[in-house]
Amino acid sequence: MKFLSLITLLACCLTTQAADIHLPPSAAVINGPSGKKNLTIDGKLLRYWYSTKSSASWTINVKGSTTVDVFLDYAHGRAAGSEMVIECAGQKLQATSQKTKDWNTFVPLKFGSLKLTPGKHTLTLRATKSADHAVLDTTGIRLTGANVPVAVKQNIKPFSDAAGFQQKLKGPHPSMKVTDLSIPGLEIKVGGIGFLSDGTMVVCSWTSDGSVYFIKGYDGDPKKMRIKKFATGIAEPLGISIVEDRIFVCQKQELTELIDSDKDGVCDIYRCVSNAWEVDTNFHQFTFGPVYHDGKFYLNLAVAINPGGATTVPQVKDRGTCIAVDPDTGAYEVIAAGLRTPNGITITSKGQILVSDNQGDYLPANKMMHIRPGKFFNNKYKPEHPWASRPVSPPVVWQAQNEIGNSPTEPIEIPSGPFKGQILHGDIHHGGLKRVFMEEINGQLQGVVFRHAQNLRGGINRLEWGPDGNLYAGVAGHRGNWGNSKRDGLLRIEYNKPLVFEMAAVRAKSDGLEIEFTKPLAIGQGWDPGYYKIDSWTYKPNAKYGGPKVDQHTLTPETVSVSEDRKRVFLKMPQMKTGYVTHIVLNRELQSDDGQAIYSGECWYNLNEKPAELPGEIRPLPSDALVLGEVSEEKLSRVEVLHKTFCISCHTTDGKKLVGPSFKGLLGKKQKIHRDGKVIEVTVDEEYIRRSILNPAAEYPDGYQPIMPQTLSESFSKEDTEKLVQWIKGLK
Repeated sequence: MKFLSLITLLACCLTTQAADIHLPPSAAVINGPSGKKNLTIDGKLLRYWYSTKSSASWTINVKGSTTVDVFLDYAHGRAAGSEMVIECAGQKLQATSQKTKDWNTFVPLKFGSLKLTPGKHTLTLRATKSADHAVLDTTGIRLTGANVPVAVKQNIKPFSDAAGFQQKLKGPHPSMKVTDLSIPGLEIKVGGIGFLSDGTMVVCSWTSDGSVYFIKGYDGDPKKMRIKKFATGIAEPLGISIVEDRIFVCQKQELTELIDSDKDGVCDIYRCVSNAWEVDTNFHQFTFGPVYHDGKFYLNLAVAINPGGATTVPQVKDRGTCIAVDPDTGAYEVIAAGLRTPNGITITSKGQILVSDNQGDYLPANKMMHIRPGKFFNNKYKPEHPWASRPVSPPVVWQAQNEIGNSPTEPIEIPSGPFKGQILHGDIHHGGLKRVFMEEINGQLQGVVFRHAQNLRGGINRLEWGPDGNLYAGVAGHRGNWGNSKRDGLLRIEYNKPLVFEMAAVRAKSDGLEIEFTKPLAIGQGWDPGYYKIDSWTYKPNAKYGGPKVDQHTLTPETVSVSEDRKRVFLKMPQMKTGYVTHIVLNRELQSDDGQAIYSGECWYNLNEKPAELPGEIRPLPSDALVLGEVSEEKLSRVEVLHKTFCISCHTTDGKKLVGPSFKGLLGKKQKIHRDGKVIEVTVDEEYIRRSILNPAAEYPDGYQPIMPQTLSESFSKEDTEKLVQWIKGLK
C-alpha cells in the first residue's frame, strides 16, 4: 500500500491520512453556469452537470516535486460517452466515461499522471462532450502516488452568510437543553413569570381573559406538571412581581395586588395599588413591568401608535416613560422619558435599571438602555413631553433592525457560568435570545450584543431564573408584527453542557477593541487582519419610522495581537469614533485549540465613550502566526441591500409567509385587497407593487395587517423603487 505525506496549507486545508488525496466538491470553485438546474455542489456531490460550459476547479499547494495518478470518481446512469478533461500545471489529461449501474454507483475513471512542481496550482475539471444530455455526477478527484506533499485548499468563503455569521442561528445554544412545558389546549401568552417562596411558579397570560396561573412540577416531567388558575379578568397583564409572597401585576390602566384572603388558592381581592397614569383606548398603550426595587415599583408606559407604526397625535400625559410608583400612596414620578415600546425592564445585581425598546419614530434601531433619573432617550411626540428638550442619552447597545433585533423584550442578568453578570433578552419578532456584555467607561454604560439562541418555539417575551437554577422563558405573540411561529407557551432551559467556543466579551481600549474568547485560539490563528471583517456606522434619529445607517464605512485594524493565553485578541483601530456602532464578523475558519469551530461569529459594539490611557496589549508577531491570503467576498447588489434593510422582516423570497405575503411568485397572482373600505380581487402587476411601496396605506392584502410604514417611500429614491419592483417581478 502506498502512503502519502501531507503538508497542511495554513489553517484552511483539508488533511487526510488515507492513501489518496481527495479533492472534494466542498473545496471546488464552479465556473460557468451553476445553481438551480446547472452544475452545483450538493452535499458531497458535484451534480446537475448538463452544460459543457460549466467546469470545476480546485486549488492545491505542492511542497515538493512529485508525480501523481489522477482518478475521477463518477456515476452516469444514463449513457456512456462524456468526454472529460483535466488541466493542471500546463498539462492536459483526457478520459471518456462509461455508463454505470445507476446514478448512485460511483466508479473510478483514470486520466493518467501529472507531474507537479512546488507551489500553488489550479486543477480544473471540464467536459467537452456530454452523454445523453448529461455530463456526470462526481464525488471528486483523487490524486495517488508515493510521498505526495500536496494540500487541498478548502473553498470556505470566510465571510459568507451562514448561521451565526450575518444570519440568524438555526437553533438553541449548544449548551442548552430546552424542554417545552406548554400545555396542549391551554393558550398562555406569557406576560410575566415569578416564583413564590415555596417554589410555585406564577405566570400571567396576555390573553383576552387576562389570567394568572399557579404552576407546580415545572422542574420535572412536563406530563406531571400541575396548573391552577389563580386570577382572571386582568387587562393586558404584561408583567408580574412577587414581593415577600405578595403578587403584583400590571394592567393597562393600573398596578394591582392579587390577594387570596381566604387561602383557598384563588384570588378574591384585586387591590388597586395605583392608577395614577393616563390611558385611553389606543391598542398600543401597554404598561410593562413591574419590578420592585428600594421600596418602589418601576413600570414602563408605551406610547400610542396608529396602525402602520406612526406615533399617534395627540398623546396623553407621560407616555413613553419609565415611572416609579409609591406602593403606599399610589403616586408616581417620572424617572426617564423618550421611550417608545419599552417591553422589558430588569434591575441588575448592581442596582442598574435596564430597559429594552424597539425601532420607531426618532428611534433608528432597537436598543437596550440604562435608565437613570432625569434622562431622555429621544422618542418624541406631540404635545411634547416636558423632558423632550433635554440632552439625548445614548443606549447601552444599538441593535440593527432585522440583523440582530426587531422587537426586543425583557432583559435578565445571568447569575453564574462563563457569562456571569452579562444580560440575556428575548425578541418577540426576531425571535431567539441575545446576549449583552456591558462595561462602564467614564460613568457611561456601553457594550456589545451577540447572537445566543434561535428557534425557541416562538418569540421570547419574558425570562426568569427559577429556584432550581434553570431559566424559564415565556413565549408570546400576536398577529401583525408581534411574533412568528408559536405565539404562546413556556420553556425550561437548562445550561448543563461543556463550554462552547465563542466570543465571551468585547472591551473598548483607548486605541481599539479587545475580543475575549471562551477558549484559547488554535496556535497561530487570529493574528492576521483577514480574520476580521469590520464596519462601523452611526445613526441620526428623525421623525420617520426607523432610519438608515449613517456614515457606514469599513474599519481595518492597523495591527492585530493575540494574548499569551490566546484567549484575547486586540484590534488596534485608533480611528474608531464615539457614538458609532462597530460591527465585527469573524472569519469562519477560526478554531479553538481543541479544534472546535466558532459557534457564532458576529457582534455589534456600541462605543459611547473611549477609555483614557488604556491602550490594548500589542505583542510581537510569533513565528507560528498564520498569514492568510487575500480574501474576496461577494458584494450584495443595491436591491439586495434594500430587501435586507427594509423588507426582510415581513416578506420572504422563498414562498413562506411572515407578517406580509412572500415576494416569490407575487407578480401575476390573484389577491384580495382592501381598497377604499372594500375588499376586491386584483391581479398583482408592476403598478400594484409600485403603489404598495409609495403609498402603503391606500390598499393592503386581505388577511394581513396594514402595518407597512407609511414613511417607507421616503427612504427610497425613484430608481430604488423601480429596481425593487423589477427584482420582485423576477422572483418566480
